[in-house]
Amino acid sequence: MKIYTPKDFPLSFETVITIGSFDGIHLGHKVLFEETQNLAHHFKVNPAVVSFDPHPRTVLFPRSNFKLLTTLEEKLYLLSELGVKNLILIPFTKTLSELSPDLFIQEYIVD
Repeated sequence: MKIYTPKDFPLSFETVITIGSFDGIHLGHKVLFEETQNLAHHFKVNPAVVSFDPHPRTVLFPRSNFKLLTTLEEKLYLLSELGVKNLILIPFTKTLSELSPDLFIQEYIVD
């Protein structure tokens, strides 16, 4: 699995993506990753998973007693084991959380 930051991901890649925090990888996530791979294969483009580090809840609710199900290292291992080929890891910040959905897509996915 190749790991990218948003700025490192090759702009020449036409890509099918799925976006999420993906804490505690489960069968639903597996199906989502498989469907991303299938769509990418069908359209002859690259599949990619977009996720965040740190987990959004730890940034948005720092005083909560929130416990992650998987560490970043465990998540990377599980994603790799499930056949994820490209991971775009976005640093999650309070500023990022305040972007509108359209602006997020424009700044982090399209550009």
